[in-house]
Amino acid sequence: MKRSNISFWIFTIIIVLLCIVCLFFILKNNFSGKKAYIYSDGKLYGSYNLSEDISCLVIETQYGYNIIEIRDGQIGVIEADCADKTCVNTGYTNNPSRPVICMPHRLEIVISEQSELDGVTG
Repeated sequence: MKRSNISFWIFTIIIVLLCIVCLFFILKNNFSGKKAYIYSDGKLYGSYNLSEDISCLVIETQYGYNIIEIRDGQIGVIEADCADKTCVNTGYTNNPSRPVICMPHRLEIVISEQSELDGVTG
């Protein structure tokens, strides 16, 4: 092979790899992933992206308080002043079919997968 053919193929491989890396970052930023929706007494308190760590989110209502933590893509109640502590014992979750519920404080954490894209064609 001539030296110019080898340079052409090396250049082509580098361009293809750069395109793949760029596509990866574009798609990663367009898919926001899983979000946690926190409801207090049936009303939406807030929504949080599970990819962002939050060490201490305090939700205080007339029924009591819950301290919530988001880490490593999961959410959980780390402290509560309710009697049964079921919400604390539930542990961390990122599973949409496994909500975290604190019945005495009327608190519910629901996980949902979200996408900023309207659709994908292929």
